[in-house]
Amino acid sequence: MGSVRAFLFDLGGVVVQLGFEQAVQEFLQRCRVPRPSIEAFLWTAPATLAFEQGHLTPRAYFTDLQRSLQFDGDYEAFCRLWNSWVSEQPQMVSLIAALKERYTIGILSNTNVIHLRCLMDRCTFLRSVDRCIASCLVGARKPQPRIYEIAIAQMGLPAQEIIYVDDRAECVEGGARVGLQAIQFTGYGALVEHLRAVGVTWNSHHDSSLRSLPCV
Repeated sequence: MGSVRAFLFDLGGVVVQLGFEQAVQEFLQRCRVPRPSIEAFLWTAPATLAFEQGHLTPRAYFTDLQRSLQFDGDYEAFCRLWNSWVSEQPQMVSLIAALKERYTIGILSNTNVIHLRCLMDRCTFLRSVDRCIASCLVGARKPQPRIYEIAIAQMGLPAQEIIYVDDRAECVEGGARVGLQAIQFTGYGALVEHLRAVGVTWNSHHDSSLRSLPCV
């Protein structure tokens, strides 16, 4: 790897824990369709992909979900369920705070406007990052090349000086194709070990607090 001046972190599965199984179980209680139909809709339905790229409003997406999954509940009930399975990864939040003292920090996420609003309210670390590139705001989603190009432009640095961390292999590969120093996230401990191995440093007081946390 070359020199490092900045980081781009994925949210779900890296900095934010998505309790997908919990969500599926809650949808099963409210929907009159089988589990495979729920999973397919939440992951790959055209409406879901369009919602993540900002092409559908939240209420339009809810209307499609309600019809497709036979969801028993109103829009407010859907929003509560939709946001109930999102939570921070404390170790990663601490690591980002440590890195931010020396590096530019950006977020690069496939997410929808309901989740993004919720995360901005709940996750104070998001208010301190330098850039937040969300698929629902830029009209493209990973691993489409355009979203990486937008992210690199917003970071204002050469791609080769940015480390990009994502848990999904296809997204890591997409980042690598545009020149980012792409790393697949497999856990906090493995990431810290990798960063130290390539010469990334952070302040010792943060280092001490991070070592006291269990690796996952």
